Amino acid sequence: MIINFYLRWQNVKQVIINSIIGHSNENVGQDIYTHISIEEKNETIKLVTYNEAKKK
Repeated sequence: MIINFYLRWQNVKQVIINSIIGHSNENVGQDIYTHISIEEKNETIKLVTYNEAKKK
């Protein structure tokens, strides 16, 4: 997933990425999300930009 790669490149902790976009079954239950602050999530979300597809 490109977003996951980009966020890891930005040094975002994998547990924060997983709490926002989910994760594969291989590590379900290994991450605990209760210690992640809303500020950490907001800062991570700000790193991702959305571009609309160009109209033809």
